[in-house]
Amino acid sequence: MKNFKLITLIGIVAFLSGCYYDNIEDLYPVTNNPNACDTTNVTYTSTMKTFFDNNCAGCHNGSHPSCNLNNYANAQSYVLANGMALYNKVTGATPHNSITLTDCEKKQLRIWITNNAPN
Repeated sequence: MKNFKLITLIGIVAFLSGCYYDNIEDLYPVTNNPNACDTTNVTYTSTMKTFFDNNCAGCHNGSHPSCNLNNYANAQSYVLANGMALYNKVTGATPHNSITLTDCEKKQLRIWITNNAPN
């Protein structure tokens, strides 16, 4: 009987401690994730220049007078005059020139536009 109680007690303790579950992402969060989307400091210089160079400047580089995006002054001027039209054009159901943006790029573009296109 004494052995039975001891075995039962050990079994209960083992069962209860076995139910504890640690989530590794919660215990060890990744703070320097290279794939993380930085939306804290979206400026032309830090973020949008690369975006425009990679996605827009091939066509919108001075030869397209109504939408020249080859430098900060031109990109800012276009965004301030057209607001979210640029965002809607490149993120809509049929994106301009079949451009494919990541969710991060979409967030960064929206933030840059809504913050009045900071340099």
